Amino acid sequence: MKRITFLLAFIFFAGVAVAQKSVVFKVKFLPKHTYKMTNNMNMDMHMKVPDSMAKRANMPPNGMNIKLNGLQIVSIKTGAKTADGSFTYEMKYDSLATKISQNGVEKPIPIPAKTGMVITGVCTPQGKMHVDSIPNAKTDVATQKMILEMVNKMADRVKFPEKPMTVGESFTQDMPFELPIAGQGSQLNMKCIYKLTGIKGNEAYFDVAMSMDMSMINNKMPNGSMTLKGTGQGTGTMVYLIDKNFPSQHATNFDMHMNMLMANMTMQMDMKATYNIKTEISAN
Repeated sequence: MKRITFLLAFIFFAGVAVAQKSVVFKVKFLPKHTYKMTNNMNMDMHMKVPDSMAKRANMPPNGMNIKLNGLQIVSIKTGAKTADGSFTYEMKYDSLATKISQNGVEKPIPIPAKTGMVITGVCTPQGKMHVDSIPNAKTDVATQKMILEMVNKMADRVKFPEKPMTVGESFTQDMPFELPIAGQGSQLNMKCIYKLTGIKGNEAYFDVAMSMDMSMINNKMPNGSMTLKGTGQGTGTMVYLIDKNFPSQHATNFDMHMNMLMANMTMQMDMKATYNIKTEISAN
């Protein structure tokens, strides 16, 4: 009986020890590794104007349904460490394919299926990307600025707390964005709450709750000004590879409602979107 009691006590305390395992999480790139990121995005949006304005807006009385499907594949290859701990990287946009339809009719959009864009730069000893310019880029200055900001913040998309986390703990990340509309008032703020729900082997699992608010004013429209306001809520999950210091999967579902006033016409937009980012990581 004593042996059985001892065994049960051992199992209990071992379980508590596993449950209370703490980990310091940090997103960073590693030298001599290849990261293949596949980003799938699907969006369904319903746009509606008041019935009295539908004809003027060239929109069906029941509104317009817009579907967008996007696939982006990016490969990042990092080099060996130098004397100061930094290392180079090469980022290549392998594929960028987007489809859009309005009320079931597919519409052409000016986005090529393959971009071939290559960005090179240096990662700091802490694994943060840095790039100053995009060589041979066939994009306008505003788009280049947006791409540069996204690349430089890639390793900061999830900012974990500095202290170790245990299962059941959570942290909040505020993410303000500057929308690429030159000279206009625009603001987009997103808040994400990450909760560590489990650790199994080399993987850590998180639940994600998101909220967002957006406002935009454009006073340079051909027919006057445009004002847009929106709010949204979402949920998701994230899987983090402990040995690679990087998420292998990040999936979210998001609902958003927007109101737009343009040329004395009000438009309502309801959007449902799903995002799924998978990252395959291998040593070179």
